[in-house]
Amino acid sequence: MRRHKVVKIDDREITVKELKIKDFIEIMEAVEANEKAGGEKKSLTELIDDYLSRATDARLMDFCEMAPSELQSIWDAFKEVNAAFFGMAQTLGLGKMAVEFKEIITQELKSSLSGEFGKIFAASLKPGT
Repeated sequence: MRRHKVVKIDDREITVKELKIKDFIEIMEAVEANEKAGGEKKSLTELIDDYLSRATDARLMDFCEMAPSELQSIWDAFKEVNAAFFGMAQTLGLGKMAVEFKEIITQELKSSLSGEFGKIFAASLKPGT
């Protein structure tokens, strides 16, 4: 039976689920395929939204409303319920794959946020500044 953990944030309960091996593989394949895509690439937010429901009942916009400490609680629960997978991955030497995955996500996040950050920053300025 898949493990799960309920994290309480304010008045909301968020369930974090253990991923199946198939989920990890499909997520990695989607990120890799998107990285290699020529024209129509999905944004990082689209990729996250596509697969987030496999790990939690929260949506991406729910996370945008959370404080970093609340996100940390969700991440800690995710690591806890998926500890067996991370342990096997470490044993099999898949740590390198995790580093590569992090680099891909970081690159995509930087490129997708660079344009968005400028818009957000400009919108935060007082008129006439």
